[in-house]
Formats: sequence, structure tokens, C-alpha cells
Amino acid sequence: MKKYLFSTLLLMMTLCLGFTGCSDDDDNNPTESNPLVGVWKYSFGNPNKDYCLITFKADNTGNYF
Repeated sequence: MKKYLFSTLLLMMTLCLGFTGCSDDDDNNPTESNPLVGVWKYSFGNPNKDYCLITFKADNTGNYF
């Protein structure tokens, strides 16, 4: 009897944890954002001396200065 009760409780706990972990996290309005778009400053080890600017644009082009 104890073995049956333990098995039932274990099954119920597993089901409760499994179903609460599976929720609908999908966004209905996905936004396409590119974190690389913008102007980036690349310094060669010392930020106070030589550096270059790299620009990434949304149309997948860029510039290197």
C-alpha cells in the first residue's frame, strides 16, 4: 500500500512540475532587432590612443573608418 501511494505521489509531482514548466512564452508580435546596428568604437588595447569606428547599418552594409 505504501509503495502504491509513493508511486502515485511521485507521478503526480512529476506531472505538476512538468506541466507548469511548459507555458506559452511565444510573442505574438516578434520584433526583429539587430543588436549590431549602430556605430562601434574599436580601440587597439588603449582606449585613449588609436581607435577605429565601425558602422553597421540595418541593410547589412557598413563602414570602417
